[in-house]
Amino acid sequence: LLVIDVGNTNMVFGVFDGDKLIANWRLSTQSGRTADETGLMIRNLFEYSEVSVDDIEAIIVSSVVPNVMYSTLNGIKKFLKKDPIVVRAGIKTGINLKYENPRELGSDRIANAVAAYDEYGGDKPVIFIDFGTATTFGVVANDEKSEHGAFLGGAIFPGIKLASEALTSGTAKLPRFALAKPENVIGRTTLTNLQSGMFYGY
Repeated sequence: LLVIDVGNTNMVFGVFDGDKLIANWRLSTQSGRTADETGLMIRNLFEYSEVSVDDIEAIIVSSVVPNVMYSTLNGIKKFLKKDPIVVRAGIKTGINLKYENPRELGSDRIANAVAAYDEYGGDKPVIFIDFGTATTFGVVANDEKSEHGAFLGGAIFPGIKLASEALTSGTAKLPRFALAKPENVIGRTTLTNLQSGMFYGY
């Protein structure tokens, strides 16, 4: 199974044999890529692994970037000869979406909810946290009206990289800085103050 997670910053690929991850790759998400470029890039990734592209039986795609979906899906169809499943509201996952408008819910959060429920069950509520361009929290529990799990909702706020970029671009004197763990919580330079605020703040 080839799984593809299209995020705002990166596209992450994984190949599973049953429950075992046997290959994985990461590319930058770029809206300008054509279907041919995307399909060829995906095929080429297999050339540098022990997995043959011909061994892929199914493909599933989760994306929060609508403007790359045409090239991604068509590149897969053309170069991998498979019709991928796309994660979205309405797909049968075993999770009930307790969202006022489920179509607003990102496919990444649907996938996270399914994974959290599969890993921990819903006897007690589970919180999942996804650190991406945006940091998202979600709550999953048993659905009171069915035997399925339920995504109850959550919270979204700026991811750590996005927040650090906003901090430096929105101020006159604060410099750009590397996201790194400083030695002390209380910094003694502007740089270590920024790093401490971002690392320990989050």
